[in-house]
Amino acid sequence: MKILSQRDPQWADVKIGQTPMPLKLLGCTVTCISMVSDLFVCYIDPGKLAQMLRFTPGARVYWESIGEIFPSIKFFWRFYTPDLRIIDEALKNPDKRLLLNIQKGKHWVLAIRRIPLTSTYQVADPWTGTRRLISDAVGGAVLARVDVAPSIPVSVPVIGVSDEKTYTVKLGDSLYSIAQKFYNDGSKWQTISVKNNISNPKRLLVGKVLIIP
Repeated sequence: MKILSQRDPQWADVKIGQTPMPLKLLGCTVTCISMVSDLFVCYIDPGKLAQMLRFTPGARVYWESIGEIFPSIKFFWRFYTPDLRIIDEALKNPDKRLLLNIQKGKHWVLAIRRIPLTSTYQVADPWTGTRRLISDAVGGAVLARVDVAPSIPVSVPVIGVSDEKTYTVKLGDSLYSIAQKFYNDGSKWQTISVKNNISNPKRLLVGKVLIIP
């Protein structure tokens, strides 16, 4: 699991949406969402997400905007008390990820597990960029992985014409999102990776022209 810090120099000073607030001060939620995207194999770093998601004037994320960026991730539930039924189900379900609201609602962390028979959790803290234990959860949010059903393409063979297309990488793109765009199936990102000899699938250069087989 990639544990990220909102204070990483790569994106610490990036402004959140149209607000004057930088990630290093109020980017805990964005950084947690970025960590979830890594777990669900559609990684977008916090700096890019800060410019792609929608926010209130106070730099709070509009949860529904997550699904606008990630076809395979949706906002599932927001709760305002530490409901152990919701928490335990989300922690056990491989298709869900749990964000916990701590410090009297001022900070967000990504939950990893609950210590049995306690209200203490091991979390990934975007402030420190480390794992640690917390016991002051006051609520949380659940994000869920969505299975996007691929459509069945109808192809008409044309003699002498290649089926391959090209695509120029844009800000915020990932191999997963590009595969979703062309194949309606993000899990086929490896086809694009192999065709273009991409050694690190999580790092795409903006402006790079990809061959889409």
